[in-house]
Amino acid sequence: MKPEYLSALAAIFSAFAAFVIGILSYYHNKNLVNLQKRNERRKSIEKRLNEFYGPIVSYLDITRALHNILVKGKPDSFKTLTYLLDPTQTYEHNGTIVTVVLNESDKQILREIINIEEKIEELIIDKAGLMDDAEITLRKLPKFNISDNDPKDPSVLTKAVLHYRLLRYAFEGGFQKEVERFSEHTYSTDFDKTIIDRMNALRAELDALTKVC
Repeated sequence: MKPEYLSALAAIFSAFAAFVIGILSYYHNKNLVNLQKRNERRKSIEKRLNEFYGPIVSYLDITRALHNILVKGKPDSFKTLTYLLDPTQTYEHNGTIVTVVLNESDKQILREIINIEEKIEELIIDKAGLMDDAEITLRKLPKFNISDNDPKDPSVLTKAVLHYRLLRYAFEGGFQKEVERFSEHTYSTDFDKTIIDRMNALRAELDALTKVC
């Protein structure tokens, strides 16, 4: 074979080899970048679960259990907030009209619920940066004018914190006889459900990332 053919083949081979090496290097670097991104995301999720979602779900579980004890034996229409606003109100229960009187055990349970709710508020404030779900943290309106005196459609977090504060003020004796004004702020489990759903979604994502890594 003539030398010029050998030189041409060598050049082609070198070019092909360089091309293959370039492709392999590209995919290798791409895999490294993707691996780094997955590791960073995994650490981010672990931080959110360990420092916010895990603790807040534990607090919510405790308050739910205490609330179930508090309302046991009371009328189905009993709402803690509205009761505190007007303890003299009446309820329909088993075909009769009754009033409710909280005994000392009830009051102690309620104090504990309020104490835990304060811890939830502190956690929300301290770990606000770990909440990455707009359903929890943001209003659903596309725009919000801070001068708006009649805000609409607050987030589930806003509703929950508002209830915690109103309940605390009512327990301390505030807002007496203003049931109609504050009745719409009785507790909704939407916040609990949204937090738990988000925690489960993060856990599922973490499991998938761990399998890939």
